[in-house]
This record gives sequence, structure tokens and C-alpha cells, in this order.
Amino acid sequence: MPNAGSGQVVVNGVSVPVRDYHQVTRRLIPGARVRLESDQDLDILSSGVLALQLTPGTEVVLPAAPGRWLGRDGTARVDRGLLRVTTGLRFDGAHLAITTPDATVRLTGTTVAVIAEPAGTCVCVLEGTADVKAGRGEVVHVPAGTQCDIARGGRKAPQAGEMREIERPKLQDLRDRLQAVMN
Repeated sequence: MPNAGSGQVVVNGVSVPVRDYHQVTRRLIPGARVRLESDQDLDILSSGVLALQLTPGTEVVLPAAPGRWLGRDGTARVDRGLLRVTTGLRFDGAHLAITTPDATVRLTGTTVAVIAEPAGTCVCVLEGTADVKAGRGEVVHVPAGTQCDIARGGRKAPQAGEMREIERPKLQDLRDRLQAVMN
């Protein structure tokens, strides 16, 4: 959670100052719709399981952290913006599905960025793999160090290539900084 910066976190329509750690934390529950109106990123941790990072302007629906024994699948939604995700040791064997207006991304232990832009969705994978499915299309396996782009409306097949260089250091920082706390 940020303890600096300015702005608001809007959770289920209620605006809370980003610096009000206790109010923000109390409102961030599974299924909550969150919009970040701040000048800094927002980190959300589920100790040992999952860390999420929202960038300013991002709007998401938060997942439930996968359970320890049962309920090992989670779902999240990114309506717009950029969500970075890294998984912890207790995520092992779990799955997280992240939907965007253009695709569904399935994670099984990885560090990725899911970017919902006006032109489509981009998935950048730092480590591990992600399975990306555009609409009714086929699943594309996106390995470490690469990205997959899905055009809005699904008129073109997903395009794969090297991951966005701007995302590499940001994902590495997220993984290194938050996994030390989570694990």
C-alpha cells in the first residue's frame, strides 16, 4: 500500500484518500471494484499467495486469493489500465483467471502485466507462462520474456513477440520487492 503520494482509491463507488491505509485496507475485499485515482501505484498483498499492483487510472475487480486446500481458482477483471501480478509460494497449484474486454488470461504461478488499452489487451510475461484466449479463439501460450497482443474486437489473431521493455524492470521490482514480503 502506498504511504506517500496523493489521490483517491475508489472502492465500490466510495472514494477513500490513498494515504488512509486503514480505510483502504478495510474496503479491499474479494469482488470489490477498485479504481485508482492517484499519482502512485497501489500494491495489494495476500501474504504468501498473490501480489497485485495497480497503476494510476486502472479499474479492476479484485480476485479472492486462492484457498490453501479448496477453492484454488480465482478470478479478476481488468476493465482498463495496467495490472501487474506476481504469485507467491502458497499460490503453487492454484489458478487465476484475469478477464479484460478482449481476452481471458490464465495464470498458474508467474509474474505478468495485463494491460487493457483502447486498442486491445497486451499480456507481458516476465517469468512462468500465461495462457491467453481472445474471445472464442484458441489459447495462446505466452512464455517468459514475451508478450501477446489481442486487438479490440478480436478481428485479428493474437500477435506474439518480445515483451515491452518498459514492463521488464517494473515487473522485476514488483517480484523482488513484494515476494520478499510475501514469502
